[in-house]
Amino acid sequence: MRPVDEFLRSVRMAFRPADDEGGLGWLWALAVVGLLSALLVLRRLRLQRRTQRNAAAAFAKVMADHNIGAADQQLLRRMAARAGVDPMRVVTHPDVFETVTASELAAAAPPAVDAPDEGVFAPVGRLRVGLGFHVVPHHVPLVTTRQLVSGQRLELGPASGEVAEVNEAWFIVNALAGAAFVSGAVGQKVRVAFTRGSEARYVAHCPVAAAEPLRAPRRLTLRHDEKLERVQLRSAVRVPARGAVDLRSRTGAPIAPTASDPGAARGELVDLSVGGLALSTETPLPVGVSLYASFDWEGAEYRDLPVFVIDCAPRPRGLHLARLEFRGLPAGEEDRLAAAIARRSAHGPESEATPSG
Repeated sequence: MRPVDEFLRSVRMAFRPADDEGGLGWLWALAVVGLLSALLVLRRLRLQRRTQRNAAAAFAKVMADHNIGAADQQLLRRMAARAGVDPMRVVTHPDVFETVTASELAAAAPPAVDAPDEGVFAPVGRLRVGLGFHVVPHHVPLVTTRQLVSGQRLELGPASGEVAEVNEAWFIVNALAGAAFVSGAVGQKVRVAFTRGSEARYVAHCPVAAAEPLRAPRRLTLRHDEKLERVQLRSAVRVPARGAVDLRSRTGAPIAPTASDPGAARGELVDLSVGGLALSTETPLPVGVSLYASFDWEGAEYRDLPVFVIDCAPRPRGLHLARLEFRGLPAGEEDRLAAAIARRSAHGPESEATPSG
């Protein structure tokens, strides 16, 4: 007989009831099994309680480190429970925070323009600042216009604006250089576009909450868009390009006061992408200035494309290499330019998949 067979036989014999014991052997066996099962359940419960205590301690530490009050902590737990998310993920992952709070705010009645802190909007704003989520690193993609900050340049149709104020209910945009926005009817959705550094270009569609003045408004209060459209600029295909570029000021401010025409400049294309263009010019273009660029390329005319100077470096022989980023490029012009770049990229071996502008 094999050793394993002897072992199994001994187990059977151990649990076989003796003639003088009746069925007590099986009862003892069941009792032992029940006791072992109970011990396993107790052990599992202790592990769960320990895990819960550790999680609660970690959550309490984060709350203490960020000075989050008891009421706001309760709100966090309630929002996390409704979303089926661990509260610790909400306070340590900005993208989870934005998703969970967006759902909470969507279920609440939007506050009046003159009372943005009504209801749940005020505590959510406190949580954003308290957790440090009001500052988004440039390498982190945005997911909602609630992540905008004051000073961000925006394009609303043909007009440029700048964010003046942001809260959880709405944000205010002021028109630049005395210009006015084309539309401002309350309830109407406006297309808002902006570029965030060299990370990406974003498009949002935001309902108008208020306009000042009502006709030709220079100040718009916009409700938030929780689903931003994002185009990563780093993936934009850049192709070599040749041709003259004419630049003119968008704001009326001089580009180069020493030039014969201070409000205009001229250069030669170096490369081009849907994100922007590079050009060689004798005029030192000030970084941060908004311009209109016009050029002919690949048999097509492009007129008054809105651009923003992000870099201008001196080169030999009195020239400068400037990189311009498209800001608020009209959808039709963007599609036309993208198609031309795709054709050029497909036929030109010297094109490269690197960022431009």
